[in-house]
Amino acid sequence: MKKRILTAILVLMFAFASCMAAGCGGASEPQAKAETQKEETEKKDTKKKETSAQKPEEKSRADQKAKEEPGEEEPKEEEPAQDKAENGTEAENDADEWWPKYDSPEDVLKAFSGAHDDAPSGDFGYLMYDVNADGYEELIITCQDKIQEIYGTYKGKYHSAFSVHDDCEVTLYPEGMLKVVRPDSSDFPGTTWQQYYPDYGDFLPVFEDSYGEYYIFCAYDLSETDKEEINRSMEDIGEYPVWIGEWLDMISKKDYEKLVPKTKPVKLLKADAFSDTSALKVKPETLLYVKAPDGYANLRTGPGTEYEIICQIPNGDEMEMYLKDATTQSGKKWLKVTYFTEADNEDGYTWLSGWIAESQLE
Repeated sequence: MKKRILTAILVLMFAFASCMAAGCGGASEPQAKAETQKEETEKKDTKKKETSAQKPEEKSRADQKAKEEPGEEEPKEEEPAQDKAENGTEAENDADEWWPKYDSPEDVLKAFSGAHDDAPSGDFGYLMYDVNADGYEELIITCQDKIQEIYGTYKGKYHSAFSVHDDCEVTLYPEGMLKVVRPDSSDFPGTTWQQYYPDYGDFLPVFEDSYGEYYIFCAYDLSETDKEEINRSMEDIGEYPVWIGEWLDMISKKDYEKLVPKTKPVKLLKADAFSDTSALKVKPETLLYVKAPDGYANLRTGPGTEYEIICQIPNGDEMEMYLKDATTQSGKKWLKVTYFTEADNEDGYTWLSGWIAESQLE
């Protein structure tokens, strides 16, 4: 009997020990898994931190490699305009890419020379000429004594206002009118007249003869409302409104001929070589004063009485002389000058450039 009781006790003790062992074993497996997962998570986090810390260095190396080995750049996703505004980043106009701007005529000449470095020397020349007689000169680039490009100023920067295409014949007329004749071999033969608008430093099409049909463009005789819309468009996207170059109305040949200038074309001045920029410089420490029999002298767009009058300068007023002069066929000498005068603008004054007869000065 004692033997049976002892055996039963031993069995119970063994069963209890087994249960305890099984309970501990069941709990230790999930705990081991949790610890394993925790370790893996910590490893991943550490790896992320290491990767994140390495990114600037890797980017720097990639940038350096891209500089040393130029290749096709992976396209970048554009930041929305709204986000740029929120981040304080100033958005640039689209026109900045296709409408380059320059600080000075010298910068234009340098860029133009670089783009045409394979052209024969002596083909190109430049001159400063006031195309619309307002006292502010535009830069004209010539090729074999013919107009190739004209640069105007907009917000103090020079940009291309006109460029010759398709072997067009280009003639400049007084008051900023430009006649562009396209050859019969071009896609659209005919004649387009363009008007210089100093507010934009640009030539805009105003009327046209195309295949014997005559049209007026929307840019003709712009109203104040039109100009306001143009200004908004230029400020917002850097481009003209889409309607600016569209045909407005078809007109009769008789009406077209009334619009065509009756004056003689402008006689271009002798162009200067790109290598000689002295024509752009004022002679240092030299002041001239008007002393004319009529009490005033005419400031003109060119050296001669056939050129347009910019303004009349009264006796006693002073001006500075450029390092450039010209003598007409009659032997009369003209000087290139810049005249300081009052103006209705923020500064209250302005500089006007032009030509004046030496006989009217002292």
